[in-house]
Amino acid sequence: MNIIALTASSVSDDSRVFDLLALEKKGLDFKDLQLVTKRYGFSTDLLASILAISLRTYQRRIEQKKGLSSAETGALIEVLQVINYGLEVFEDEGKLKRWLELPNRTLRDQKPEDLLTLASGRKLVLDVLGRIDYGVYA
Repeated sequence: MNIIALTASSVSDDSRVFDLLALEKKGLDFKDLQLVTKRYGFSTDLLASILAISLRTYQRRIEQKKGLSSAETGALIEVLQVINYGLEVFEDEGKLKRWLELPNRTLRDQKPEDLLTLASGRKLVLDVLGRIDYGVYA
């Protein structure tokens, strides 16, 4: 199973969790990183920020066809889980993209996309998505 299937919110079983742990421990290989970039359309700037590396380091990895470290893979897994949950909540990729790009009052007028670069920000975005999902968005 690839990273995209493993991070889908609708799949929740014990084997998936352990597959994600194994993937995080090993680190994401270059081929799967390309798959993620193509599927989600992350800009190189945003992806470098999510991975907490400089843009030049990210570009060098791409040039050398290198994958990600364990910590970088963990951050990317969290972001993909947020995005996939958002897709379930909004049921439309365009609506989710707009929501991620617009300032949100609940997030003190920060863009949800900007918060994806920090672990605590990802948790906040997940919380807001959960409120929307359960109808307690206020």
